[in-house]
Amino acid sequence: MSQKRSKKAQQERTLLERAALHIRGWTYHLYWRLIGQNKYRWTVLHERMRLMWRMGPVDYLRVWRAFRAECARLKSEHGRERVKCGRLDAFAETGTEGFCWEVYEDGKSGYDGLVSLDKGDHLKIFRHDGTVAFDGIVDPDPKAGYRPFPLNPTYGQPCAFDCWIHWTQRGWDVEEWAALFFHSVIISDKHELLREDTDAVPLRAIVIKNKKTLKTDDEVSE
Repeated sequence: MSQKRSKKAQQERTLLERAALHIRGWTYHLYWRLIGQNKYRWTVLHERMRLMWRMGPVDYLRVWRAFRAECARLKSEHGRERVKCGRLDAFAETGTEGFCWEVYEDGKSGYDGLVSLDKGDHLKIFRHDGTVAFDGIVDPDPKAGYRPFPLNPTYGQPCAFDCWIHWTQRGWDVEEWAALFFHSVIISDKHELLREDTDAVPLRAIVIKNKKTLKTDDEVSE
């Protein structure tokens, strides 16, 4: 009698384990279909909701409409292929050997959304209140903030907030320029790191690609 009960209990546990595996599998499947493939869109939506909560819906919509109108005007003037609208991003992965300044284009995800900032591009950065933080031609200075490598002082590269970077806009303070892309960084008037705002929202930006760099990007994509 006891053997029958133990065998029945084992069968019940096996069924429960199989049911749990099916539930887990369907959960991952639904997550990927609903969120995983559109994770960037959900992230952007969450950021916009946080910003609207801080600014208020009226001010937020006023700034957002002005930004979209500026994007539409520049695209009609310079062409959709050259004008990229999105948010600032400090991108890094294995092989980049430091953070790269990028604009993450709206409506795209993954590597397709990354727009590199190259010499000769026109960049316009907007603060959350709609004022302009930077408006000019990208002119990289690879020597600003130079620091020797700790284990190989013969070589080195620029550094900001103890992070390796590749360049700073010529004429700008290294930390002040990097803070535009490291959107969670809060700096003092002396450009010293005060704290990090983990709930910060990236700044919006519009980049007009230089025709020479745009041609190079097309050749690389092919």
